[in-house]
Amino acid sequence: MLYVAVIGCTGRMGQALIKLINDNEDIQLNGALVRGNNKYIGSDVGDIAGIEKTGIKITDDADIVFSECDVVIDFTPVGSTARNLELAEKYNTKMVIGSTGLSSKDEALIKKYSKKIPIVYSSNFSVGVNTLFAMCEKAGAVLSSDKFETHIDEAHHINKIDAPSGTALSLGKEIAKARGDEFDDVYKYNQERESNKDITFSDSREGDIVGEHTVSFNGKLESLHFVHDAHNRDVFADGAIVASIWLESVKNGLYSMRDVLGI
Repeated sequence: MLYVAVIGCTGRMGQALIKLINDNEDIQLNGALVRGNNKYIGSDVGDIAGIEKTGIKITDDADIVFSECDVVIDFTPVGSTARNLELAEKYNTKMVIGSTGLSSKDEALIKKYSKKIPIVYSSNFSVGVNTLFAMCEKAGAVLSSDKFETHIDEAHHINKIDAPSGTALSLGKEIAKARGDEFDDVYKYNQERESNKDITFSDSREGDIVGEHTVSFNGKLESLHFVHDAHNRDVFADGAIVASIWLESVKNGLYSMRDVLGI
């Protein structure tokens, strides 16, 4: 049996993960971790997730959680990545990381620690979005910037902090890479296009939108649009669980959800 722990178990993604792990016969929930000031410490995590009691108490003792599980799933906000990686190395715990808004320093740390433990890190764990990554990579190579302007628009719920979303940035990076451009050189967020090579971004934060992404390639004679709508957060939680199970079969290294899906 694969034992899995969830960091940030009282958040939206954390609750979705708890519910799906509870329904999955291939894995077992073995830890529910929160920060020290969380009011739900000591509660059964099932009560918070809206399911039957699990017998797993919410705790802020990270050492116990990391030491007693095989895989930790981390969707926590920016700020805790370094500490979580240190603990994963200390206890030889595999990690699935879905936190967005991470800095280049955070990503460098993930790459560093992946030499010692297996890590799946992705800005989005949806099967559809990762298919979209591959499609945008191909489209970027075929639809050259001298003939097509590229724009990425995204919408999320009002409480989402980072903008543009990690998914939107990843889409832009796939297109830039396919065209042989440095992403930082062509990235324009809420700015006027200066060159046809520029990839422009816009965003909105409204209501309870789970996630909407539209990638547009606009030419003089034709346009191509890719649209992905996430209907429920379970789509991300389900992908993270698939990644957790997949990690059992690989050696140390840094992997993406596209690796997990074989795309």
